[in-house]
Amino acid sequence: MSETQTPYDFKKYLPCAFDGFDEKGNPRKQTYRGKSFLNFAKEELNLVKSITNYPLCPKNKQFYFNRIEQSLKDQEPHRHSLREIFMMVRSYDIQLTEFVENCLVKLDEKSQDYSNNGEKYHTFNYTADFNNIPVVLSINVIIGVKLGRISAIINREKVINESLVDSLIDLCGYVLLIEGFKRGLQ
Repeated sequence: MSETQTPYDFKKYLPCAFDGFDEKGNPRKQTYRGKSFLNFAKEELNLVKSITNYPLCPKNKQFYFNRIEQSLKDQEPHRHSLREIFMMVRSYDIQLTEFVENCLVKLDEKSQDYSNNGEKYHTFNYTADFNNIPVVLSINVIIGVKLGRISAIINREKVINESLVDSLIDLCGYVLLIEGFKRGLQ
């Protein structure tokens, strides 16, 4: 797949980390400023937290869900999607500091569970190879599943297993994983 044929516009979002595409349409990996993925995730989550200082908004799950979904469909830069997720979290009086800490703990735990021999994206690479699709698309499919889960629970009074907050934490993780993958972070 040539640069002009790819369905993703990586150049728009990461001019300093982009180095073309491989034969499967995945971005060529580069180390991005020598950061580990978890350090990158911590910096990004704290940055977005610091700029999400809007007054609390009405508790309208559907409104925020639609904004999150649209930012992901439009492939907006990851900070836009994270900001929309944070706005939904804030509208329910959930402390962003605690939310960010929970995101980082979950990312670390899942990183250990899903990686193989230090390869953070092992599961996504395996899924991409199995389905003969780009790695980013394999992560996007999981984001779609997570959005479906959020859509199913936003109007329920009681959820048996995974809460809305748990789903939003996972969604933040997947948004960061895509960005980390594009930047070649381990």
